[in-house]
Amino acid sequence: MATQSEVQELLRFLSRDAKVPLNVAMAKVKELQQNSLSSIGQLAKSNLKDIKDIFTDEKLAKQVLNAAKRVSKKRSSGTSATPKARHRKTSDDGLSTPAAIEASLSLPISTESDDILSKMVLQTNRAPLLLAFAFTLLKYTMPSQPLSSRLSLAKAVMSMNSRTKAINLGIERGNSA
Repeated sequence: MATQSEVQELLRFLSRDAKVPLNVAMAKVKELQQNSLSSIGQLAKSNLKDIKDIFTDEKLAKQVLNAAKRVSKKRSSGTSATPKARHRKTSDDGLSTPAAIEASLSLPISTESDDILSKMVLQTNRAPLLLAFAFTLLKYTMPSQPLSSRLSLAKAVMSMNSRTKAINLGIERGNSA
């Protein structure tokens, strides 16, 4: 009988490394255990016929076998098969509090006169201009929102707009936003 951690490891391997849909992986775990293929090492040492008996789709069986060999090779060489969680590095730039982070997002104010600014010609792409417009609009329509939230909302507007534009031009398929 396999322990709970072995079952979890096998499910994690099948769904993450072998890219088997989770519902299929959950259905096949018991069959794998009954055929003495309850670990990644055992899967890597088995032959395609044994795995094909469980996963009837030949492509899926090859996928599981290749992933098992790849993962067991990684483990034998000393590297972990599953990536470890990365921790954020804290920097000493004074941005440790949310208030300091919000203050760092504030936009600079121009020191040029209106006459000079009115004579400037600026060429830009549509997306950054839309981002700046949506961000400025949110400044007046949602003044209680912090800068980071307004920036995130403006990015969402920009993303939806570019997706709709791509669909209308025929570059991308799907429903428009």
